[in-house]
Amino acid sequence: MNLDSSHVGSGVSFQKNENILSCIQPLVGRGYKRCSRHCYFFSVDGSINNPLSALLNQGKIKSGAHLLDSLSKLRLEVKNHPSLNIKAGLDIGFTFGGLEKVKVEQKLLDVFRKKSPAFSDNAFLRAARHLGDSGESAPEYWQPNFQPNAQQSCFDVVCIIHIPIAYIDGKPTENIDCLKVVETRLFELLLNRQFNLQQEGIEWPVKSGWVERAMPLDDIGTEHFGYRDGITSPIYSASAPEKDAQGYRHIHALGELLLGHPRNDGDNLYADLNLTKKAHTHLDPQVVPNDEAYKSFFDNSSFAVIRKMEQRIDRFNAWVEQTAKSLLTQDAPRGTSDQHSDSYALAQRWVKSKIMGRTPDGVLLEPHMRYRDLLEPPKAPRADPNDFHFHHRDSDGRPAAGDDSQGSGCPFASHIRRMNPRDDPVTPFIHRPVLRRGMPYTDATSKGMLGLFFCADIVEQFEHLVGAWGQHRVMGIPDRSRTRDPIIGQHEPETNAMYLDIPGQQNPNKAAQFTEPFVVTRGCAYVWFPSVDTLNNLQRFQAQSWK
Repeated sequence: MNLDSSHVGSGVSFQKNENILSCIQPLVGRGYKRCSRHCYFFSVDGSINNPLSALLNQGKIKSGAHLLDSLSKLRLEVKNHPSLNIKAGLDIGFTFGGLEKVKVEQKLLDVFRKKSPAFSDNAFLRAARHLGDSGESAPEYWQPNFQPNAQQSCFDVVCIIHIPIAYIDGKPTENIDCLKVVETRLFELLLNRQFNLQQEGIEWPVKSGWVERAMPLDDIGTEHFGYRDGITSPIYSASAPEKDAQGYRHIHALGELLLGHPRNDGDNLYADLNLTKKAHTHLDPQVVPNDEAYKSFFDNSSFAVIRKMEQRIDRFNAWVEQTAKSLLTQDAPRGTSDQHSDSYALAQRWVKSKIMGRTPDGVLLEPHMRYRDLLEPPKAPRADPNDFHFHHRDSDGRPAAGDDSQGSGCPFASHIRRMNPRDDPVTPFIHRPVLRRGMPYTDATSKGMLGLFFCADIVEQFEHLVGAWGQHRVMGIPDRSRTRDPIIGQHEPETNAMYLDIPGQQNPNKAAQFTEPFVVTRGCAYVWFPSVDTLNNLQRFQAQSWK
């Protein structure tokens, strides 16, 4: 549900590094526009040793001796299939358990264990403590598909297929023919439905699976609560520039997204596979030979957090309506004209804007804004909706026009200011961007966001953002509010209150109370998306006994 900031973005560009796009999977690099998303989750039977060799010997498949080759072949077929007049897309990721089951060399798995413990631990074990998933969002209440058991992880491989859509009468319509071609080939390769395996006495490694589907709601790009989505586009560079005068970083180092590159602080955790922390710390015993072949396994890969978040839309709308009623007096708010005299409707829009930090249309809230500004577009709209600071000073160091250092425009506790404090004096102030590729979903029982967040360090980036900044009271800035993130926070009645500046009221600083969450976690998983080269050559990194 994160909609703002270079900490969380929906798009990405690589400054002076366009060649990097050929090295990484398309979902990480360019993303997909005007597409639906189908995530196919598969479990692998790791007890089968070299499971496809018999098929290869019998001529049942002409290329690929095991599951890894089948995945790589499928990706190329989707990209170049002659039946697909409109290009579809396919991206492939693995859980840590999946890498174990396809027999990636143990010493490479040990590097993940030491350098990326969140990935090797898995989200289910870490969610309560590190993501704040409690109450209705507690891991034990997740969908069964996202819950591992004693025998196996919840899934091992995810294949994400992107199918072109067209907008007919403003509604997205999927290219069904394209979906059928891609899905049929996927099942043929991974579930091997083209012939009867049991009859031939052959065991197949892919044992089970399920699918999660997501689809844009409209051409504008909104989500189920009615906010405009996909506003930001973080920029990555091979050498991130220094912070600006306000202490903020507009451009980030490649290492904040891709392994094997320096991060914003210059650290490259995967430059030396013998190290577990920064270069100046104590060296552990050697883990993996420091040759280019092993380093290439990690280079240009990225971690992803797949997070299914159910949005309680009726609960959210009822809270907005009730809060608007409680905050209004019988007097019409100042700043409304005769043709816009519905103070109750305006109050609801104001409440929604304040808790987000932007209007539902995506306009930043600033100190001078009043009710009428919610009805009229700004006279001088920002060329870039992300190019702003909260602190503005004149030459004498005094607050200048547009200064929001006191949070009277965009509240400190609002979603966007919490997710990216920009130049607020938050301690510690970490510039750790997270690339967001989320998309709304609608299934038989719920609606929400199928979140997909890419980063290079799950602990310092995603877990810090969601677990620390999202689930705790704002620290380090003068905010009276006592609330978790108003949109995604796991609210509890006794701890949550947010002060809203209601213009035209005798007592404008009334507190809005949160008694229950609006977003409930239905499942979460940590996945590794290897580079294109690693994906196409995973055989090189398998244990010798399985080759």
